[in-house]
Amino acid sequence: MNEMDLYQKHMARLEKGENLSTQDKRLKAHIDRSRAKYQAAAKDLLKDLEDIGFSVTSVAALGDGGRKYADAIPILMKWLPLVKYDALRDDIVRTMSVPWGKPAADLLIREFKRASPGEGVDYRWVIGNALATIAQKRHFPELANIVRDRKNGSDRQMVFLALAKTKHPEAAPVLVAMIPHGEEIGHIFSALRRLKARVPRELVEPYLNHEFPLYRKQAKKLLALQDKLDAAES
Repeated sequence: MNEMDLYQKHMARLEKGENLSTQDKRLKAHIDRSRAKYQAAAKDLLKDLEDIGFSVTSVAALGDGGRKYADAIPILMKWLPLVKYDALRDDIVRTMSVPWGKPAADLLIREFKRASPGEGVDYRWVIGNALATIAQKRHFPELANIVRDRKNGSDRQMVFLALAKTKHPEAAPVLVAMIPHGEEIGHIFSALRRLKARVPRELVEPYLNHEFPLYRKQAKKLLALQDKLDAAES
């Protein structure tokens, strides 16, 4: 039995309230309180969704069964700036991380800019993760400004991938220019690979011996891409 199966079995036992230890009882009480807060915060949003045919008990449930919920995106966009409960807000953003969530990209960029570093648990990172799925070429200028601003720190991680998603011809030069700063290198290298970009080897090779395994792994993959590009040109 893998870890996910064990987790689901544990959660099922908590739901039934069977043979709970003192620690389990505390965990169940925490889960119950969180659910109550979520339902209170989402009450009107869920009513709006029900009015257009989506009868769900959580925003995440919109995707149950692999169904497409494009008609729900405008409602999620309406509510995102109004929601204050972190778990619900993250749920909304994650639920926008689908191909038919593209109309929400401009709103998510505004939310990233509005939010302060460290807001919620990882709110801006979650936004970047969504943008890595729904960003379009026209979003390049704003995404480039976000990744260039080093004050955005690790919140930028998935925005580097969003920049690659735009397929803008200037995306690779922006990413390459960030390498000398030595920040979020793993995500930068991954974004450059997605673009199949030419990158000076002397910028990448020092990371083959970096202390972080992720940096070493991504450097190796990026250099392998350079080899393939060289072979294709020869």
